[in-house]
Amino acid sequence: MSKILNYGSINIDESFIVPRICLSGETLSSSEYFVRAGGKGANQSIAFAKAGGRVYHSGNFGYDAVWIKDYMAENGVDMRYSRVNDKERNGRAFIQVSKETGDNCIVLYPGTNGTYTVEEAAVVLNSFGPSDWIVQQNEISHGGKIMQMAAERGLNVFFNPAPLTKGILQEFLFNKVTILVVNEHEAQSLYEELGGSKTNVFGLDMAAELLQNFDKMQGVVITLGGEGVVARFKHNDKAKDFKVPSRKVKVKDTTGAGDTFVGYFLAAFIRAEKEDYFQRVEKALQEANVASSIAVQHSIENIMFSNFLFMLLLSAVVAQQTPTVSTNGFREDNNDSDEKHESWLQKNDRYIFIIILSLLILAILIWYIVRSIKSMRKRLADENQGHMMMVQNVSGGGFSETVPVDANGFHKMSDYPQQQPPQYTHRY
Repeated sequence: MSKILNYGSINIDESFIVPRICLSGETLSSSEYFVRAGGKGANQSIAFAKAGGRVYHSGNFGYDAVWIKDYMAENGVDMRYSRVNDKERNGRAFIQVSKETGDNCIVLYPGTNGTYTVEEAAVVLNSFGPSDWIVQQNEISHGGKIMQMAAERGLNVFFNPAPLTKGILQEFLFNKVTILVVNEHEAQSLYEELGGSKTNVFGLDMAAELLQNFDKMQGVVITLGGEGVVARFKHNDKAKDFKVPSRKVKVKDTTGAGDTFVGYFLAAFIRAEKEDYFQRVEKALQEANVASSIAVQHSIENIMFSNFLFMLLLSAVVAQQTPTVSTNGFREDNNDSDEKHESWLQKNDRYIFIIILSLLILAILIWYIVRSIKSMRKRLADENQGHMMMVQNVSGGGFSETVPVDANGFHKMSDYPQQQPPQYTHRY
């Protein structure tokens, strides 16, 4: 089974919910503020793990981000190749999230993401070989040299060049990249960096333009946000285009959606390594598209709860594409004679996922109904107690109270003040 080494960034994400993305010179008030683990490297590693990938993360953590290292380990990421710097602050991302559209705008502070060294990478890469994958972004120091070292060792290179900065072609050897994943804006910037001069190049045409510039690259994937995803791959002198439309959902927050796509795409691609090459690509694109569409439906404040639901929802949607589970934890199609040795759990995994999801929804409904009934009973009890007190006040039974009276012995009403000050007596 291929291993995934994610040599990537770690950030402390500080997110501000704003009415809209702030304009130049404008000051806006934030309605909500959240802090959570982030960075494209950390996000993608967690996505790999949740998708069933065998992922190792190599990263530099600041003294203020040990909790992120623990959090990643709790989510199934192997952290043995990560380091904690006791003298440096961790990298940070300051994120504006538009309450109106769910779009975001991000400012990065590098921190420990700028402390990666080639010497450390050389030691880590000794544990990986030609059948494995290295995943990289453009948020750490010496990323290009680390990519070159990995390629020389025979690792497959999965590159998500974000943020895509000017001069990136001089920093990274794109011809060493196996699969490239970019969004539509990054694709346009890269096209211009390559000297492209055509106008109105987008979608599949853009994927073809980028792929033809790199002989050893197998595929280019371009995510289009609400328009879905397009890709072009080549294998054994054949080429094929792919287009997957987006799933129409209510978008709450797009932060990390691209990282979710990356994680689920590569995990699915590796999982189906025994299948026809282009079928692997198709399945990986479909699964990643579903995963990212689920991710954008959850806002920051309920992200911890949504992580629990995430795998259940994804499994229910894509189960028909991955009918069995092998002993190494990865789903595979097994149509050979070994199928008779599968356990009951392996043969019925998708039904189990659907049952678990149904039970979870039922539990939520029951909890909501019980809470509503308890709230209603409390409200009725309070009202009954109020009525009893009113009855006791009128009948004069059960307790004593102080009542103002006027000179004639009548009860004094506060709405009709008397000329003379009232006297007070006790009534039993």
